[in-house]
Parts: sequence; structure tokens; C-alpha cells
Amino acid sequence: TAAGLPLPRIIACVGPESVEAQPESMAMAKLLRICLASALEAKPLTVVEREQLQDVMQELDISAGNLADPKARLKLGKLLPASVLLLGDLMETKQGGVVYIRVVDTETSQVLASLNRKVADEDDVQAVCSGLASEILNKMIQSKPLEAQVTRGKEDLLIVPLGRFHGVGMDSRFELLMNVESNGMNELVSVGSASVAKLEQDGSGMTPQWKEG
Repeated sequence: TAAGLPLPRIIACVGPESVEAQPESMAMAKLLRICLASALEAKPLTVVEREQLQDVMQELDISAGNLADPKARLKLGKLLPASVLLLGDLMETKQGGVVYIRVVDTETSQVLASLNRKVADEDDVQAVCSGLASEILNKMIQSKPLEAQVTRGKEDLLIVPLGRFHGVGMDSRFELLMNVESNGMNELVSVGSASVAKLEQDGSGMTPQWKEG
């Protein structure tokens, strides 16, 4: 990506993995990976599935189990287009399975979110994954907000280099910030908000709502 251009929200789904090497547990973990990737694809995210990562992980001699090591995560992150890694484990208990999810920043190896859900049986998987996908997206929005410089266009629209590719939807709203000098210091001040009026793959036109004064 060229310097200065906003990065899209891309998540690489590596987990969850089964902690126990039992066929039933391994099959449930695979089902969770498939359903979770599908639920995330329904969100304003670009998803890189585990199968697409295999060549890169083999080249670096990294297994999914190795990704508990921050150094291994950083190593993988440098070669991935993804901004976030999704890792996790499925543990079996007497009451059923519990899936633990970690959302990790590929640039810093920082854990952005840790989530867990009980999974009683296969009928429960879709609902669990749908809920996890919503929480993962919310955590990504909070920790990695989309930022871009805007320019004025025709019809009082603001032209913004953020579009569908970056995860923007017609219902997205943005805060407008202006760099203001005060007492010899520069600070960002909120001057209003913007809603999407025209949406394209790599950009959008937004209608500003300016604050009074």
C-alpha cells in the first residue's frame, strides 16, 4: 500500500484450534473456523481464510500453535495484507465446548480483544459465531478507526479515500477533525460529523454536518 493511503480492515482467520487431538473436537474447531469466517464476511471486513495463509506459514515454518509467541505473530504479520490476526482455541469441558478468541494487531502484536463463548453443540455454532463476529468488528472499530484526509468536492460533498474496500457502508458515520494551533501546540478538534452519500469501491462522497460556532 502506498504511504499515506488509508488501510482497509483485513482480518486473517487462523483459529480457533482444538486443544485436544480428538476427532470430534477437531471437527468442531473446523466448523467454528468456517462459520466464524462466514459471519465476518457478512460484516464490512475483508477476510483472509486459514487455507489462504498456509503457504506463507509454511514458508516461515510457523504453525498455528506457534502464534502464541508475539515474535511469530510479528513475523507473519509483516508478510500478510491483514491488519489483524484472529487466533483462538476450543477447549472441551463437562458442560460442552468453550471457544476462546484473541484478536491481534499484526503491526504491534498487541492483543486488541479477548473473547470467549460456550458452544453446547453444532446447532449452537451459527449463533455463537454471529455474536463473536459483531464483537470482533466493534473491537476493531474502537482500536483501529478508519482515518483519512478529506477534500471538498461538488455539491458541498466531502471526497474521502475510504470506500467498500476499507469496510465503509452506507450507514457509516465519521467524526470530522481539524488540526488547530493553540498556545503554540497543534491539536485535533472535532468540528462536526459526516454521513455517506455516495459509496464506491475505493472512495466515497460524504455529507458534512458542521458544529455551530
